[in-house]
Amino acid sequence: MTPNGWRQAGLAEIADLAMGETIIAKDLTGDGIPVFSAGRDSAPWGWTSKSRRVFGRGTIVLGARGTIGFPRLPTFERFVSTQTTIAVAPTDAAVSEFLKYALERANFDDITAKQAVPMLTISALRPLSLLLPPLAEQRKIAAILSSVDDAIESTQAVIDQLHVVKKAMMAELLTRGLPGRHTRFKQTEIGEVPEEWEVVRLGSLVAAGSSVTYGVVQPGPEDPAGVRFVRSGDVAAGHLREETLRTITRAVSDQYSRTVLRGGELLVALVGQPGATLVAPQRLAGANIARQVGLIQLGTRVSAEFVCLFLQSPSGLGGMLRETIGSVQQVINLRDLEKILVPAPDACEQRDLVAVVAAIADRQAVEHETLAGLLRIKSALMSVLLTGEVRVTADERAVTSPPASGPPPPPEQGNAWSKNAARP
Repeated sequence: MTPNGWRQAGLAEIADLAMGETIIAKDLTGDGIPVFSAGRDSAPWGWTSKSRRVFGRGTIVLGARGTIGFPRLPTFERFVSTQTTIAVAPTDAAVSEFLKYALERANFDDITAKQAVPMLTISALRPLSLLLPPLAEQRKIAAILSSVDDAIESTQAVIDQLHVVKKAMMAELLTRGLPGRHTRFKQTEIGEVPEEWEVVRLGSLVAAGSSVTYGVVQPGPEDPAGVRFVRSGDVAAGHLREETLRTITRAVSDQYSRTVLRGGELLVALVGQPGATLVAPQRLAGANIARQVGLIQLGTRVSAEFVCLFLQSPSGLGGMLRETIGSVQQVINLRDLEKILVPAPDACEQRDLVAVVAAIADRQAVEHETLAGLLRIKSALMSVLLTGEVRVTADERAVTSPPASGPPPPPEQGNAWSKNAARP
């Protein structure tokens, strides 16, 4: 049921549509007009000084080839877009910010051409039906959702910065130790390290009676009542993707009893994203691993947490990937994994270093949870606001005001924008 005062409108009734143009690498320059391509990134793909169809502020960019949907609203006064996008320029009937959110919620699956590279055409997009409230209500809804987007953007910026800080901190701490603790350093194969530290091969640190090994070669069919099974894609940098775990039969797992996990082992992805490393959590006890995952049971000389952090650092990851560079598919061999050089500070400093990096990781986890909460809030708000299930009180005086933004493609471009489209 259409809410009172709202109406159903085809996209072609409320916006002009145009495909982007073919732009190749040689067209791009270091300055000029920003160029947008399909994808989630809000930053321009590049810049061009060539004379092309130029779109203006208020025009929405919609992924139309490969990446379908994900509408963006560039803030540049003038921009061009590539052939992988469709430009959507609202007329006076719609507010750009509102239309962007309406398109975020739209389902493009039924109108996307199913082929090797999915494609959305203007002819298929024109009849797309959207619920359209009065202009004042559009602005109010857009303002509410924009405020949530601002919070999401700020939180993501904090997460990105923490990632940079953690990476820089790991590069420094895991080769030079805690600030102020060491005054004398020596040059080694992994760079300069404190004079007190040893640098040893990873294979020499495994527990007595153990070895660097891999898991199940032929896992067989899924068994919902079976044993959890860790594949290379389940191993991320420092954490386990538990939602992607599959299972294998207990009979298959029993054939590879040497790799049944007890918790605390070091796991390394050997293919896919080679070098991704984590310490098996205790809750994973009883699970098994795939052929594409390396297992290292360390002795008492170094902690698995410390070695895991080092292998995630630029020096450690570089050492693991050095032998894979140039191959068609990057694969880490167990023999090469055993040769990886790692530092071995005393146990006390290992604990302190792990604690410092863990504090950053804890902050990252908090921010990620905050981001997830904001995304849930946005989804819930879009569900009720864009359908009229919850109505907002808008300033009726705004109805007679001009749209907050409009599509200002310059007249000299000679494109087919309607006469109602806003001009600069």
